[in-house]
Amino acid sequence: FIKRARDAVSLILEELLQFDFRNGPLRRKYDSTKYSLKTLETVLYELSVAGAVGGHESLVIAENLDDGGPLKRMKINEEGDSKPVADDIIMQEGGGMSLAIPKKEIGEIRERTDHRDKLRESLIKTCRDGQKAAKQAIFALHRGDAARAAKLLNDVENCVTNDLLPILKEEPNMRHGSFAGVLEEYVEGKLFYTWLYGDNHETNAGNSSKQRAVGKILLMSEIPLKISMEDYFGGLCDLTGEIGRYAISRGTVRDKESVKLCVDSSQSINMTLKMLGKLPRNVSKKMSTLSKSVEKLDRVLYEQSLMEMTGRKEFATGVEVVSPAFDNFMGD
Repeated sequence: FIKRARDAVSLILEELLQFDFRNGPLRRKYDSTKYSLKTLETVLYELSVAGAVGGHESLVIAENLDDGGPLKRMKINEEGDSKPVADDIIMQEGGGMSLAIPKKEIGEIRERTDHRDKLRESLIKTCRDGQKAAKQAIFALHRGDAARAAKLLNDVENCVTNDLLPILKEEPNMRHGSFAGVLEEYVEGKLFYTWLYGDNHETNAGNSSKQRAVGKILLMSEIPLKISMEDYFGGLCDLTGEIGRYAISRGTVRDKESVKLCVDSSQSINMTLKMLGKLPRNVSKKMSTLSKSVEKLDRVLYEQSLMEMTGRKEFATGVEVVSPAFDNFMGD
């Protein structure tokens, strides 16, 4: 029985060796199979040694070296006659042992797994390109390059629609992770773009150097791509970090009205999310950073007021506004 168990585990391991398991629960299960085989081999060795030393020939394990197949173990009775024991007979090819390992089904599972791994690799690479474009759009907005930002955001929309969604249609379980990160970064960029230029994007963006921020916050239904509530709230939290950076840049040119708009927008977002109560886990982790950003913006506005009262011409602040997205990235 132990020898049949060893042979069965060995055949299973032989099939599993053809898989490319990634780190995770399944990989740990696969590793435990190797340890199980080692344990069975150790038990067989110990029984064989004990049988040879103690004279119990039925415990001695023999292998047929001619054809590579297992020998039928014989039970020696008191009269010296030998006969095969039914429970000790290991079935040859076409018997019970070959039917115990469904090689065809395992092969089909391996093909599906390999195909899924290829889709996953393609998804991760494409998501990396899309997320990079969304980040570059945000940087372009801070530099006042609205045209480039609009083009990059449009590239992200095309990337998601044409490249990523077909993969998710085939493997819906891949939505979390890299794809969710792309959507969150895109939502942040789209919100920031609309917050700066409003609905009349082309008109306001053309006068980006002279115009103040509009202060409009897009609703979830107004986002061109289909996103989840978690994606929208995550992008909304990250938006406050970009608003904070914009507030510092406007504060250096003594634009108090723009700084006040930044404070009002961040406070509105903070209060709205707090009123919702329980939030998704990823969003809840950003709430503390969001509250700190609001406090820092209040301090910037306070310093602006002091500057007006004292008649100072230059604005300097020690406030460093960090967006929740950047804070989480540095933490990882």
